Amino acid sequence: MSEGRLHREARFHDQAFVEDTRARAGKFYEAGSAAKGRYHKLIDEDCRGRRVLECGCGRGSHAFALARLGAEVVGIDLSRKGIHQAVTQAKEGGLARRLSFGVMDAEALAFPDDHFDLVCGSGILHHLDLDAACRELVRVLKPEGRAVFFEPLGHNPLINLYRRLTPGMRSEDEHPLLARDLGRLAAHFDEARLHYYGLCTLMAVPLRKAP
Repeated sequence: MSEGRLHREARFHDQAFVEDTRARAGKFYEAGSAAKGRYHKLIDEDCRGRRVLECGCGRGSHAFALARLGAEVVGIDLSRKGIHQAVTQAKEGGLARRLSFGVMDAEALAFPDDHFDLVCGSGILHHLDLDAACRELVRVLKPEGRAVFFEPLGHNPLINLYRRLTPGMRSEDEHPLLARDLGRLAAHFDEARLHYYGLCTLMAVPLRKAP
């Protein structure tokens, strides 16, 4: 990651972790909970005893749930404040033996080849140079390993309108993924499976509390 982009992203996410700037979007994430549930199911299954890398972590990340399920988890993020919050939460939850965290650029991972059984992340790839990040993900994954990511797409006109109305909730360099980006991602792996959610999420927001 270029030095300028690295500093911009780190500064943005330091502020986001401290001020919880995305809390006001919680109702939208709640309406799209089925998608996040699918992501969690995919990374939770068969994780006991596995070595897992979570890209993009902090207070409330899924690394803690994975550790409770018996995985050995390493979490990385550009934000020092996010990492500090994660370390504190791990100690308070008695999970420090199964969890470790560090400040690291996902485009330049400081891990050996063939090291992880699973690499995962939520809302992280669209902040990165996809080809540079995928080369690193493939390098650190074992040959039979899996990469599972939960990412925003940039094709929904209603969601794009909301993005334009709330620019402060996004970093300068992030880019919701487009169909061509998904093709670039898939090209780095032997097999890729895509699952789409959220076509009508915004319309469902007023009904999110209904049965």
